[in-house]
Amino acid sequence: MKTPPSRPPSGSLAGLTAYPTLTDALGRFLGEIEGHAKTRAAYGHSLHLFLLFLRERDGLDPNTATTDQIAGDDTLARFYGWLRGRGRGADGTDYAPRSLALYTAAVSALCTDLYLHNALPAIDLVRLRTLLRRRLADAGAPPEVDPSTAIPALVAHAEARCTDSAGGPGRTSASNKLIMLRDRALVHLLDATGVRVSEALALRRAQVAHGQDEARLVGKGGRPRTIYFPASLRAAMAAYLAVRRDDNPYLYVSHGRVPARHREGARPRHAALTPVHAWRIVNGLALECGAPEIHPHMFRHYRASRWLTDGLPLEMVQELLGHASITMTRAVYARYLGSAVRDAFFAQAKRAERVEARHLDNLDNPDTMRYDRDNDAPRDHAGAGGGRDEQG
Repeated sequence: MKTPPSRPPSGSLAGLTAYPTLTDALGRFLGEIEGHAKTRAAYGHSLHLFLLFLRERDGLDPNTATTDQIAGDDTLARFYGWLRGRGRGADGTDYAPRSLALYTAAVSALCTDLYLHNALPAIDLVRLRTLLRRRLADAGAPPEVDPSTAIPALVAHAEARCTDSAGGPGRTSASNKLIMLRDRALVHLLDATGVRVSEALALRRAQVAHGQDEARLVGKGGRPRTIYFPASLRAAMAAYLAVRRDDNPYLYVSHGRVPARHREGARPRHAALTPVHAWRIVNGLALECGAPEIHPHMFRHYRASRWLTDGLPLEMVQELLGHASITMTRAVYARYLGSAVRDAFFAQAKRAERVEARHLDNLDNPDTMRYDRDNDAPRDHAGAGGGRDEQG
């Protein structure tokens, strides 16, 4: 019989007296995935492969084995190697790089979910990801995109397109200008706020039409929160709305023409954008400016990392991102939090050194400072003496 965990499972696994079986844990995880049915199907296939891997490697029966039996910080790295050696068909054809990335990302998400629910006690999550990155590097896989340079370059390119299009009459059609202004407003929103793409596309015109600097939205899990619009973002959204002539209430809509052969039953020309449209917009801008391939969710990770490295408290980052638990924020962005803690420590140390240096200088200059012997605190000689002179 399985021994109950020292820390009982929490969240959706709360109330269990023992670790869940692999089958139950995967079922709960897949049931909580939001989005298109194809997304859930892709995750389901990825996790099915992971169960096959665990059966072959450790002899684990998913119907009886429990999550605490997933052991080894190199599990993800070895899963990647297993996929590369296994092939996907009888002819031994290798998995495409995108498929490998999807499968490992899905299993990484599962491990993160189990870790946050205290249901993966034998795994160090940070080391799990570190060993996977090393395995990918050793295998010659393309390195992870560094958003610290790629995303600013993409935003600058979207800005430059709008500036260039205003260079002269007739250079850009009205439709193309609309598209450029929309794309600029979208990437500015993703960059400045770190919202999920579904949240960005759910915004209404009325929420920003009068220059508001904040908006209320309902995020993942039905959790409401407030997002804030800096001046550059407000200007980009205002410029886009100023040239719109449609009456669609959504902030971001399509402006392309619908071919005659597709008009019957097709989406309206000014229909609200979908996540697929947003992905194409971001990816197209990335290709145009020569940046690595970028997808909309990378803006969220980039902005969160910048907030943390700039010293924003973890609790505020959790609120801005709309995470249900601060534990999730800490687990996902632990490496950025570490650098922020280090920077904050040395910044505070420098401030303390400056205060101490000023204090020592004052001790060497008795004409400007003296100690109140009763309170053992430095007092300004002129200020303190002035008060006594007035009283005398």
